[in-house]
Amino acid sequence: FYNSLSPYGRWLELDGYGYAFRPSYSDRSDWRPYVDGRWVWTNQGWAWDTPEPIGWACYHYGRWVRISRHGWVWLPGRQWAPAWVSWRRSPDYIGWAPLPPSVGHVTIGHDCDARYGMAPSSYTFIQATHFGRSSYRNICVSSSTIPSFFHQTLNITNTVQVNHNQSTLFMHRGGPELDWVEQRCGTQITRAPIHFSSILDRPFIHRSGSSAGLSGF
Repeated sequence: FYNSLSPYGRWLELDGYGYAFRPSYSDRSDWRPYVDGRWVWTNQGWAWDTPEPIGWACYHYGRWVRISRHGWVWLPGRQWAPAWVSWRRSPDYIGWAPLPPSVGHVTIGHDCDARYGMAPSSYTFIQATHFGRSSYRNICVSSSTIPSFFHQTLNITNTVQVNHNQSTLFMHRGGPELDWVEQRCGTQITRAPIHFSSILDRPFIHRSGSSAGLSGF
C-alpha cells in the first residue's frame, strides 16, 4: 500500500494506532470516506465503487478513524471486503458508517454500534430514493438532522467471513435488501463482478460510470 497511496496523501505514525494513511482529501473539513461514490451489487453483497484513486485499497481493506488533529485517516489491513461499514435503515433513509479499528476480523452484526461505540455522527445518511445515484456528494442528510430520526433506524449489518481457494475474505449478507432499494429508487441498481486474484500486484484501476463500463472489483 505504501508506494501506491503515497501520491495521494501522507503516511503518519500515530500513537495507539501505528502506521496510518491520511489522504489529501482530509484537508477538506466536509470530506469523509464512503461518500464520493456509489453502492453497487455483487455476489458478495454491497460493494463501494468510487472514482477516488485510493479506493482500491482504502475502502476494501483496513479501517477508518477520525482524529481531531488529522481528520480521517486509514489504517491498513490484509482482509478484503466489498466495504468495511455498518449499515442502518428506516422506511425513508439508508445510512452507513466506516467501521473503526476496534472491529476485529470476525462476524460483524447488528450490535456493532453498541459494541464499538459508533454514534449517530459516525453515519452518512441519504434518502432511500437516492441510493441509485452515481455519487452521494451534496445529497447527504445534514449531521444536525440525523439525531431527529436516528432512533427510527435499525442496524442491519451482517458481515461474515467466507473462504475462497484457501483464502479468507468477507461478504455483506446485511445492508438494505436489493429488491427494496430498487422499488424505492424506481430503477435497477448496478451489478458488478468480483474477480479473485492470488497476488495483489498493483492497484486494479477502474472508474465509476455506466454499468457497461464498470469492470468490477
